[in-house]
Amino acid sequence: GELIVELLGLVDGIAITCIGAGGAPSTIMFKSRRKDRLKLMRMWKRALKREALADLNPETSEDARYRQFSGELDQLFLSEIVDEVGKRRETPHRLFVVPHAELFLFPFWRLSEYLPGMVVSVLPTTSALVLLRQRQRVLGGVRVAIGDASGTLPYAARELEWLPRYQTCSPDADALLRSLPEAERVHFSGHGIFDADNPYRSGVQLGSTG
Repeated sequence: GELIVELLGLVDGIAITCIGAGGAPSTIMFKSRRKDRLKLMRMWKRALKREALADLNPETSEDARYRQFSGELDQLFLSEIVDEVGKRRETPHRLFVVPHAELFLFPFWRLSEYLPGMVVSVLPTTSALVLLRQRQRVLGGVRVAIGDASGTLPYAARELEWLPRYQTCSPDADALLRSLPEAERVHFSGHGIFDADNPYRSGVQLGSTG
């Protein structure tokens, strides 16, 4: 079966709501101050960057810090998710994680280390799962290419020209929304905007229809 795990970060805690095949939700709450979560996340990201940029010896202090922060993150709330999955009468084969606000930054891919054989997917909202299942994507369908709305990337247009069998879409929201439902593949060649405090406010830079 499948299990949806929704995580809502509060000022002094995290609420985890699980929705299984039966549809009846169960919610647990555990203490975790938001400022402590953000601090730990910043430290983990710095350690992860150092670990990725260098071929570190497992005994070096930097790699030890990475393992330390990873362990603290796991203990903070990944262990809570694993425990909730273990309480299920039937072990689900697929886990949908729906984190809100800054929780989206947490490394949910680490769940696969504790739940071997389970497929883990991260969604922006629970309603996104309904929309994805309603969409009937046809293999061999339309391929859509969106260019640079800012006009500051001189090679973006040439990049789109080299794409095989792609239809060019105007880089504005209305045109994109019309094209996406029938698209098999989407290629974007432009700028992105990232909000570190709330990743759901991140996105691609589009132009105006007016």
